[in-house]
Amino acid sequence: MSAKITIEHVATGLTTTLSNYYMTEFSDNISTKYNKVETFGRMDPLVNYQGSTRDISVGLLFTLTDRAEHVRMHRMITKLQKMQYPVYENKANALTIQRPPLVKVTFANLIRGNGGGALLCAMEGFSFTPKVGFTPEDSPYVRFGAPRGQQSNQGPKTDINQVGTADEIFFKEYSFAFKFTVLHEEPMGFAIDSSMRDRETDLGKDSSYNDKNMRFIGGYYFGSDVEELAAVGVQPTAAPVQTPAADVQEAAITEDMLAQIGFGPDGNPI
Repeated sequence: MSAKITIEHVATGLTTTLSNYYMTEFSDNISTKYNKVETFGRMDPLVNYQGSTRDISVGLLFTLTDRAEHVRMHRMITKLQKMQYPVYENKANALTIQRPPLVKVTFANLIRGNGGGALLCAMEGFSFTPKVGFTPEDSPYVRFGAPRGQQSNQGPKTDINQVGTADEIFFKEYSFAFKFTVLHEEPMGFAIDSSMRDRETDLGKDSSYNDKNMRFIGGYYFGSDVEELAAVGVQPTAAPVQTPAADVQEAAITEDMLAQIGFGPDGNPI
């Protein structure tokens, strides 16, 4: 996929952009928590609303063939791993956490925050799982004694090219897994009070709600903007679909194969 996923480490501004991948997983879950109280003589419990939490899971698959791509991939993995750690401040000879490792995420129309911008999240985990095995198709690339400069036994080891082993291991496929817990920057929910109109609200102005003055505050956006835009009288213009030449060729080959076994392009017998 060419849709880019951008992850920014809020505390440091460290940013990485993911592209040219296959999406293997996507889930957006909202969990609503109630405090349930059982009472004598009542069939159902008394339920008191406590809050709603949202978490997003994303899985990506990267396939690489060139060494330069592998080097860039390892740098990106290093950057994503660094984003799991906070910012420290040295006070009174003790390290204290000054800023937590929060991130802002944007992913097309699937992950976005107030006004369609970046969504503030706590990245609860990042893992990458390379493809390994015993067959030539699965086994990683190994370069023994890859040139990394001369190892020096004198002085501090400050140059990354002068430390560590000279061997290199690169994998043919990398599977990424992210889990984001959404942190709401605004109160989320429906409001009738006119004093809350200055907050980010949904775009709909029609009579979808029982009360004409009701709005959903918090700037919740997911999926397409078509419904929101149509509600305010804006007609979106659909972009022309470009069919790659490879897809056309593949479709033609499939149609020929179906004809040879007595079926038409629609899959029905001729």
